[in-house]
Amino acid sequence: DGKKIGFVAGGDHMGICLAGLYVDELTKEGVYKAFFAKDTFAVSGITPNFGITDREISGNVLKFNVRYVGESALQNIEIVKNGQVVQRIVQNGFEWNGRISLDAEKGDYVYVRINCQDGNKIYSSPIYR
Repeated sequence: DGKKIGFVAGGDHMGICLAGLYVDELTKEGVYKAFFAKDTFAVSGITPNFGITDREISGNVLKFNVRYVGESALQNIEIVKNGQVVQRIVQNGFEWNGRISLDAEKGDYVYVRINCQDGNKIYSSPIYR
């Protein structure tokens, strides 16, 4: 069992990149809790309303909701499991809500990558099974 990481971003590669947190409350304790729970995401150049919510595991099935509302038009939403794209949802427009369901065994990790038409990207932190 190795270390489990959460994604954040920095602007040290000639661009604007930000880290986002899913916090229950906007306090120092809420921020620390989000970091330690790896409830983070990384974005390049945009400030979206983005979230991974309602995670549930039933047997070997992982389910969760994805929400995106932003100023960059979507190109696609990719579900990445163990480093491989396992689902690609082609979507235009400036918002998307959907429920994802996929097989995930113990030791698997899954994250969401959103690709926007202007080249911006969003990465959710992995969900570890």
